[in-house]
Amino acid sequence: MPHRLTGNERYAGQMGLRHRFGLRVPEPFTISIVGAGQRRSHTQPIHQIERYPVSYDKGDDAISDLKFAIRYEPLELGLLKAAFRAMGPEPLEDWVRREPSGQFARRAWFLYEWLLGERLNLPDATIGKHVGVLDPALQIGLYGKPSRRHRIENNLIGTPALCPTVRVTANLKELQALNLSAQAKKLLADADPLMVLRAVNYIYSKETKSTFALEREDVQGSKADRFVAALQNRDNADIASEAGQTALNNLIIGDSRYTVTGWREEQNFVGENRLDSHNKVHFIPPRAEDVKSLMLGLKDLLRCHQISKDLLYWTAERKLSPDEREWLAPGPSPHVSPTVVCALASFAFVFIHPFMDGNGRLHRFIIHDMLERFGFTPPGIVIPVSAVMLRDRRAYDEALERFSASIMPYIDWHWRDDGKGGFEVVVENDTADLYRYFDATPQVEYLYRCIKEAIEVDLRNELTYVAQFDRGLRALNDLSAMPDRKAQLFVNLVISNGRIGADKRQRHFPELTDEEIERFEEAVRAAKEAATPPPDDPPPSGH
Repeated sequence: MPHRLTGNERYAGQMGLRHRFGLRVPEPFTISIVGAGQRRSHTQPIHQIERYPVSYDKGDDAISDLKFAIRYEPLELGLLKAAFRAMGPEPLEDWVRREPSGQFARRAWFLYEWLLGERLNLPDATIGKHVGVLDPALQIGLYGKPSRRHRIENNLIGTPALCPTVRVTANLKELQALNLSAQAKKLLADADPLMVLRAVNYIYSKETKSTFALEREDVQGSKADRFVAALQNRDNADIASEAGQTALNNLIIGDSRYTVTGWREEQNFVGENRLDSHNKVHFIPPRAEDVKSLMLGLKDLLRCHQISKDLLYWTAERKLSPDEREWLAPGPSPHVSPTVVCALASFAFVFIHPFMDGNGRLHRFIIHDMLERFGFTPPGIVIPVSAVMLRDRRAYDEALERFSASIMPYIDWHWRDDGKGGFEVVVENDTADLYRYFDATPQVEYLYRCIKEAIEVDLRNELTYVAQFDRGLRALNDLSAMPDRKAQLFVNLVISNGRIGADKRQRHFPELTDEEIERFEEAVRAAKEAATPPPDDPPPSGH
């Protein structure tokens, strides 16, 4: 493997800490190796291998590895927390005393106290330039809240209770530069308002069917109506609280026999559920006793970003660096891009799996809620993200599996007879930090791609279809006195298939002659072509 060590090499940075202390935590994304040879980089699907010449090797000890990590690597908070516990406070206290103004020592000091909730035996810092905990060239961060004790700007994108991280990648830079929110708003603004309303009403139904289909469920009737109503009234939803999430979950379930009173109090798992201990397990969520602290952490994470958005943490004196500005939404109140916040919240929710059922649907509901709440979409507008996910289910599964595959080797568990004729999962070790601190980069990139496709393909196509349908119907009505419902069916069939097939002719339009059908088809096709914009133009108004 590309990160296999040769005889004169050793791991440095966070991989060095993991190797040194034998930590049972996922490998860091960036694996640094020091030794003979030149500076080299090698990109793998789940790792970035960085080889450094021996001149970068400043010592074969824990503090040297920690300093290397903070200086050169995107930080992995779960790994650092485990390393801090393993090394104890004394080495870090000695380092800060030796380098009281050093930014790497002060950043490590802050992280130790922030992650462990334990105060080091050190006086408050009095010297040293204020710097961010995260390097904005390597990881996305909030506009920092000052920590006077450490002379550090806390730009972490969560709290100790839940704090994912997001690496700055070339893909994310390209996606961020597209300004998808502006694209969506322009697409909607350029279309006729009534046409937008009709398209959005259809998208609500389409999104409902798609989100249930992702759970392999064919939804219809009152159950579909309840989910559509929840989407349409999501501005009234309280997605951050246990009560609000429970109410939403019960609304979607609809059957009082299966409603719940709050977050789960038993262990669940994702897999194939059989009546013996041969169940196939794909993913094990947190233990029931950890759900509350993680979900309160999610609530605090959302509050952090809302506070940042509302300028409560801001000081006019500090200017943003280009790296920081790139990941903050434009306007008078810069904050982390809504798509990033949306991915953090929605995927953290589904990874925690706070309910025994319905987590996937609520996870996708949160996407819609957050996009509107943080100003990505205008009020009442839904971007058909679930439709994109359904169209490429494998990509959606891969986004989920990037997380589950990374943590499953570190969960000790066994089957136990549940006393009800089946078996249940029992988790044996403390796993909370696996869900509390994770690299959300794959999920953020994935959601960006979904939203991009949903805007450029699905939303655009729905607006265009409404315009095509309107013009086609007018063209048909100019030639025929066909009843409304029959005329609408005729237009839909021609727009979708280009013509009326023989079977459809006989079943739905037996009264029409072949000559009439051909003439009507040609009129609808011409209307459709007139209503179809060039690829880079906005959909027509329908007039």
